[in-house]
Formats: sequence, structure tokens, C-alpha cells
Amino acid sequence: MDRAISPNEKKVVNWLLDHALVDVTAYRRHPVQELRVVGGCSCGCASLYFEPEEQLGNVQMLADELAVYPDGQQAGVILWGREGKIVWLEVYDFQPVRPTVFRMSPIYALGMI
Repeated sequence: MDRAISPNEKKVVNWLLDHALVDVTAYRRHPVQELRVVGGCSCGCASLYFEPEEQLGNVQMLADELAVYPDGQQAGVILWGREGKIVWLEVYDFQPVRPTVFRMSPIYALGMI
């Protein structure tokens, strides 16, 4: 897989950067719209890798928030980075009812609605 980040994915990443747990100044030097999705989680969740999973190494949690799908189901979203680059968007449903890979579009971090 190698594709541009989608508009909905870009909104989620930007929202997470706006509500980060740490100083993300270095991570804002690279425009989010230039991120490339290079992989997804093998478990079937909606997590996205912007760097190959085997190259993630020592990553830092940038943001950890609760999200809600339009149908009300909740999920956790965590943004991970390393050395000023966003490397992983982790998405995990609290009560999976179907494969989450089809549910990324759209999810809304609480507070965005």
C-alpha cells in the first residue's frame, strides 16, 4: 500500500496535533497533507502507518483521544511520532461490531462535533 492521506484522515491527524499531549512544533514542520499511507494494521483495525511498521523503532505518543463514529460507537485514536515525523495513527474500537478498516471515514474526535 502506498497512497496519499485521505481528507478524513488528514482532519483526524490535524485535530490530534491541535490537542497533543506534548509540544508538537517539530511535527508541524512537515505538512499533514504530504503524509503517505504505507500500510495498515494486520489485525484488521483502521490503524494507519506513515512509515513501514518494521521501521517504527522508538516512537513517542503525541496525542491520545476518544473518538466517536456517526453511529455513536466509540474508538480510541493515538498519534505516534519519531524525530519530528508522524509515523502511525492508531485506531482501536471499544466494542468492535464489524471490521474497523471500513469505519475510518469519517470518525470525529470528541470536541470536533
